[in-house]
Amino acid sequence: MDTALDEAQKREFSRVVILGMPGKLSKLAAGLFNTHSRLGGDARMETIAALAAAAGLHAEGGVRSILACRNTEEAFRIVSGGAGLEREVAGMLCRRIRERVKERYPGIGGLWTSTSTPPRDH
Repeated sequence: MDTALDEAQKREFSRVVILGMPGKLSKLAAGLFNTHSRLGGDARMETIAALAAAAGLHAEGGVRSILACRNTEEAFRIVSGGAGLEREVAGMLCRRIRERVKERYPGIGGLWTSTSTPPRDH
């Protein structure tokens, strides 16, 4: 993602749209712009857990369970489960991404973010 945003700033794009699955977006919200699975770093569960806690998810059975997840789909199943906080957490994730991008790329004008809804078991 960092290469694409570098290029957008260099070319003075007036708008940038960022779409993605929760895993990549969680990394951006944490300030990790190299979202490749083997590079950059990983703060996906910590980011989702912190946002879920800020949205009101309880530590027992909620936040602690997210921290034990292997992937973001599992984490968002917990967030959207009994607490029904998926939209609030997704909105917080998008706002956090906008803040991080504007800090690192002040030349980029408008920025829109969106999360893709994670798959659900039926």
